[in-house]
Amino acid sequence: MTAGEFLAAVGRRLRLRQALWLAAAALVVGALVVLLAAPARDGRAAATAAMAAALATFAVGVWRVRAGWRAVAVAQWVEARVDGLDNLLVTRVASAAMPGLSPAIRDEITRQADHRAASVSVAPLVPLVRPMVSVVMTALMAAGACTWVLRAPAPPRPGLARAVAEPGGAFALAVTVTPPAYVRRAPLTVVNPDEVRVPAGGTVRVVVRTGLASVALDDPAGGTMALARGREPGTVEHTWSPTESLTGALVGRRRDGTAGASRLLAIVVEPDQRPAVRVTCPGRDLRVPTASATIDLEVESTDDHGVSSLELRYVRMAGSGESFTFGEGRVPLTDVTRTGTGLRGRLAWPLGALALEAGESLVYRVVARDEAPGAPPGESESYTIDVGAAFETSGAGAAVAEEDRRYAISQQMVIVKTEQALAERAASPADGWLARTQGLAAEQRMVRAEVVFLSGGEVQDEVEEAAHGDELQEGRLENRGRAEMQRALAEMSRAEAQLTAGDGRGALVFERRALAALLQAFDRRRYFLRTVPERSRIDVTRRLTGDRRGAVPGVRLPGERLDALAIERALLLEIAAADPAQALPAALAARVAALAPGGSEWSRLAAHLLAAPDELARRVAVSAVAAALLDRVYDRLAPDAGSRFSGRDLLDGLWAVERRRAGAPR
Repeated sequence: MTAGEFLAAVGRRLRLRQALWLAAAALVVGALVVLLAAPARDGRAAATAAMAAALATFAVGVWRVRAGWRAVAVAQWVEARVDGLDNLLVTRVASAAMPGLSPAIRDEITRQADHRAASVSVAPLVPLVRPMVSVVMTALMAAGACTWVLRAPAPPRPGLARAVAEPGGAFALAVTVTPPAYVRRAPLTVVNPDEVRVPAGGTVRVVVRTGLASVALDDPAGGTMALARGREPGTVEHTWSPTESLTGALVGRRRDGTAGASRLLAIVVEPDQRPAVRVTCPGRDLRVPTASATIDLEVESTDDHGVSSLELRYVRMAGSGESFTFGEGRVPLTDVTRTGTGLRGRLAWPLGALALEAGESLVYRVVARDEAPGAPPGESESYTIDVGAAFETSGAGAAVAEEDRRYAISQQMVIVKTEQALAERAASPADGWLARTQGLAAEQRMVRAEVVFLSGGEVQDEVEEAAHGDELQEGRLENRGRAEMQRALAEMSRAEAQLTAGDGRGALVFERRALAALLQAFDRRRYFLRTVPERSRIDVTRRLTGDRRGAVPGVRLPGERLDALAIERALLLEIAAADPAQALPAALAARVAALAPGGSEWSRLAAHLLAAPDELARRVAVSAVAAALLDRVYDRLAPDAGSRFSGRDLLDGLWAVERRRAGAPR
């Protein structure tokens, strides 16, 4: 080891030793800060202050000694502690900075310094055991202090523990949210919140400690919930299960009937999400050569609170010729693995147990349920499994196109659903029966509309249509097909009327008659001619020849946006009619905050509107809310209105008109 390498190694160990001593000192400072903060019993604040103090101490120490161990200082330190070096190391470092020194002298000094340095060991010269032990001991001491402070009970937060009975009427508020039982979450109490979130089906308990005579919760819709006397003296409370989000105003009144303090409270109801299900394997339609195959399924499902079960549901479609039958089945997934709030399931589905035949098909999907009572299940996409060759009906109906046979299948499905509804009527609630049959009536109406489209509309002249056939016999058969089609349409209309009235058994008779007529109409000897009138034919010579310079997009707002505009316009009119000379009603502020539940900007504007102390402050708050509403209306209209609106000038004019209509004071 040369003298230069020796000095570099000693310098590194000196810097490391000094860093260890600085770390020990920083830990001691942090422990002292924790002990000093112990009476406050605030573990988080104490830990944060201790960490900041330790880091500051270490940083200041490093900054003070960052350049303290250069080569000359290290050489002097070694010379002072090792005998027999005869100042050679210091001379070696100094000779490197002397440009006029003879090379022979410099080489001789270097040789002798290297020889002396080789006999000195670095580790015993700069031991690191004591600083490392000090760091470990101080770290244990600091950890013990932090553990003691963090385990100590935190002091009660200022809230309901301090009864407020001031003449001004201020009050303290505590809201306890109890989730529904299936969520498996403990109740949560929040003191003086501006917003609370409650899962759908949970309960909210509002407790107010105040010196006022009464407190009520006013919602934007005009409803009022009065808080009854609580269990403890000087408190009022109210417990209910909210079904929708609301932003209300807690308004207190004194004993003489005058209004006291008020504050906003937003309650956001989080609806239970339907489980999401996805079939990851195979995740596509399949065709199997034989009915004895086994299908390996893998399923993933997630939910906001947790999935409880997975189930495979399938529909079997079988038949030949012009007759089709349908059957349903269910297979539970038992090989499941829980992943957080979701489930992963596997199933080896043997098709041989179903006794399928070539040409039959299965349509399957996976259904996931959570533990919310009465909640609809989540369903995956539907996939098809075809057995054997491509599905087609053999026999007399083979001459009929698959697109035409589809309508007979649709009518058969209406019959199957009606039979299922009749079988489940005893177990279903009475008030839901009419809604279910009316839904079936809508499906029957859709099938009838498709058949009308297939037949080309109403039948005009049977003799004229018979003339379209090449032979008289074919013309007669075509007319018979038309007659069967018209009979099927008439039976469908009767079935729809019975379903609309709630008579499922009476409708089933007409549905079966309609299916029989359709099967007769779709015989291989029947065919239908659809001619396109001359006026509806497309002139291909006029394609892409129009002038689009004058074309403008239509302006049509969706219904929900029109409803939102009506709400915002009514609120704008009410704000325009408000008199800043008097205290503004709390319900008005609640309606402003309800424009965006959970939105900090509208809640801030509503709070300023409610807490304005004088007329000037109320005018400023009203102007701020009006400007924000105008911006909201402009943002909603601008993407669709285009050049019809001239920006904020038009909206400012609208604000002036609204104020004149409301008769607001100038």
